[in-house]
Amino acid sequence: KAYDADKTDPVLATILMDAYTKSGNTAKAKKIAEDVEKIAVTTDPNDNSAKVKQLLVFANAKQYEKAAEVFDELYAKGQITQFNEYEAGYVSFSHINGREDQAVKVINEGIAKGIIKPDADVYSVLGQSYYFTNNSNGAIEAWSKGANLSKTGELNLLLSRVYVEESNYTKSKSEAMEALKKGVEDKGTAYLLIAESESEFGLDNRTAMIAALNEAAKYPESKDEANKQLKQAGVK
Repeated sequence: KAYDADKTDPVLATILMDAYTKSGNTAKAKKIAEDVEKIAVTTDPNDNSAKVKQLLVFANAKQYEKAAEVFDELYAKGQITQFNEYEAGYVSFSHINGREDQAVKVINEGIAKGIIKPDADVYSVLGQSYYFTNNSNGAIEAWSKGANLSKTGELNLLLSRVYVEESNYTKSKSEAMEALKKGVEDKGTAYLLIAESESEFGLDNRTAMIAALNEAAKYPESKDEANKQLKQAGVK
């Protein structure tokens, strides 16, 4: 009823579209997106409010390709000025293969301008975007900053994985242990990363490797891989 009374409100459009999507009514969710698009097309081209609404609705509806197109148009005109607009842009770019570098640019620009106040979530996306542009150093720097602000350990786990790939086994083990200390949800993977760090290809501590694998075998997500590696190590 609120949306029918004011179809120019991007918050209402986003909430209603999300509700329809989560309830499985994709047809009605799509209809709202189409309505938003029509409003933007028929609005005075000098009035960017409809385009901004379109950007926010598309981004929140996870229609990232469409959101990116609208963002590019607004950005070229210098009309991206608010945090939610920057956020819609970098989140969309981070979900489009080949455009992660744009997410990096948007986040760093927003931080530099003081529009984006970086928190663990922002650093998580920034690190991910660096990672998928093959910039491990950038990913490590971003995730390290985010990990210092986060209590969940998820970013520590990502750091552990990157350090393993970089053959920095001491730091990989340290980050995995920190993730466990913080109560990371995926404990099995943390123990597998510790085991890999302790293996003969890393710190070469067989006893510690086996102990980590035995811990990993306790969790459903890592049980099969842990038992496989224990068998390969000759442990019954």
